[in-house]
Amino acid sequence: NLSVGAVPWVNPSNATTSDNARATVLLTNSPGLNASDYLAATDFQFNIPTGATITGVKVEYEVSAVFANEIQDISIKLILAGALAGNEDRNSGFWPTSDAYWTLGGSASLWGLSLTAADINSSAFGVGIACSIFGGLPLGATSEGRIDHIRITVYFIC
Repeated sequence: NLSVGAVPWVNPSNATTSDNARATVLLTNSPGLNASDYLAATDFQFNIPTGATITGVKVEYEVSAVFANEIQDISIKLILAGALAGNEDRNSGFWPTSDAYWTLGGSASLWGLSLTAADINSSAFGVGIACSIFGGLPLGATSEGRIDHIRITVYFIC
């Protein structure tokens, strides 16, 4: 299940390239409408050599929000075999009003998983990103979260 909130992303395929065509989600400061579903990014077409030892996974995502101090990460998890997997992570700051890359994981982060080359090379491997509206907003206020690009770097040794 790739759902954490009740609000789906619009144009999720726009997150494949940094080109200012963004995946967006409109969130409302009210119960049940204040968190997005996961924006699932998969099929990175990795070609990790068979038998390689995976040592880490870095996720970079280019985010922005229409208004400052309103949108934050709520949950970011790897997707393994098409399902959310491993440890949850997130950045704690508010999304900026201009596109900026945020980073999680790294060369020694396996997100609590034992990953193989086959896992990484699968079209069903990727990352899910969910966000929520926060702050001292009036009830019923809305804000838009935007993701322009998602990229993953996989570290391994042969």
